[in-house]
Amino acid sequence: MNSIISENLLRKLARTPRWQIVYNRGKEINLNLFENTSDFSQIQILFLNYLEHISSLYLDLAMGEELLCEETINDWLRSESYLLHKRNKKSEEKLVGANKAKPSSDRILFI
Repeated sequence: MNSIISENLLRKLARTPRWQIVYNRGKEINLNLFENTSDFSQIQILFLNYLEHISSLYLDLAMGEELLCEETINDWLRSESYLLHKRNKKSEEKLVGANKAKPSSDRILFI
């Protein structure tokens, strides 16, 4: 998208209760947000991305995530940082879980 103003407008729209409700209910009942159901434009893809971004934040807030507050959701940079931290934390947990499941290669078994 060529204009920062357009991206800011899409972010503001994605934050509105109306679009959050439409987006979340649309996922539940398979409602199409746009007339086209495929071959989305770059603007549509960006808007859907922003809707999911905000929806994910509000879900975490409702679940009582301690690092998240309304101010974080309203600040795009802080919300991006929060989601990056969350993604990295999940990756670390998967890595730790995978390492626990693997037998250690430095152990010697005597039979």
